[in-house]
Amino acid sequence: MKISLVLGSGGARGLAYLGVLKALQDARIEIDEILGTSMGAIVGAAYGSTSDLDELFARFRKMKLHHLAGRPSFGPGLMSPGPLEKFLRETIAVETFEDLSIPLEVFCTDLQSGKSVSFKSGALIPPILGSSLMAGGFTPVNHQGYRLVDGGYTEPVPLAGAKSGQTAVVVDPGVIPDWPFPFANENSALNLVHLGRVYQQFLKSFDILIYNLTREKMKAREHIYLAPELSGIQFTDFHLFDDIVAAGEKVARDKLPQILEHMARQESAAADDRSPVTSSMS
Repeated sequence: MKISLVLGSGGARGLAYLGVLKALQDARIEIDEILGTSMGAIVGAAYGSTSDLDELFARFRKMKLHHLAGRPSFGPGLMSPGPLEKFLRETIAVETFEDLSIPLEVFCTDLQSGKSVSFKSGALIPPILGSSLMAGGFTPVNHQGYRLVDGGYTEPVPLAGAKSGQTAVVVDPGVIPDWPFPFANENSALNLVHLGRVYQQFLKSFDILIYNLTREKMKAREHIYLAPELSGIQFTDFHLFDDIVAAGEKVARDKLPQILEHMARQESAAADDRSPVTSSMS
């Protein structure tokens, strides 16, 4: 029996997914599919392109704030997504969904319709890039007739798409949006690059939106919920790589008994469904 792994948005907090993958791999829990939004799509694709976690960790250690900051744009976004696209092409070692070793479904938001759209075949980079871009902050990605922006606006945790009858493990790196405003963390990358109070307020409002939408999406179906302890860590804090990954690994190891128990129950239920029905006449 395998699991469906659901990886949501979260920016730098999504580095916790790497720790979760390490714990699952160490426990020899197989992944049947990955459903990813934003940072979850990036990590899911990278893992599907190489299951060598040492290599994966080395790639993501290189991810810095400047990968999110492109040149000023005079189009429908403040910045070009060029630096992020370059990082994705260097980090994800394959070109198409079909080249991945684990099936992946990527969730984006179509800026034209306002609806969620997902991709699981064809070119890999365009939907992953689109799924990672805040509307207004970056120029949307034009792909297959859609104008793609952050999947977190519609599917911050794409649980509803997971296969039925299979254990769904949801990793949610979102934190309760209770940080003070302006932010008090003097070591935050936000303060170091002087983004300003207006942009900070925008980021906080986005986190509040995602937090509350996530709570609703969690009601879609039964699942195992993993919430890494990431209080005080903001979505631009890529320099806290080791702390974030460790938090992901810890919560996954703590939840292993629950995951294995649920998998056993699902396997038993599936076996019962496969058993032939016998009847006797008296």
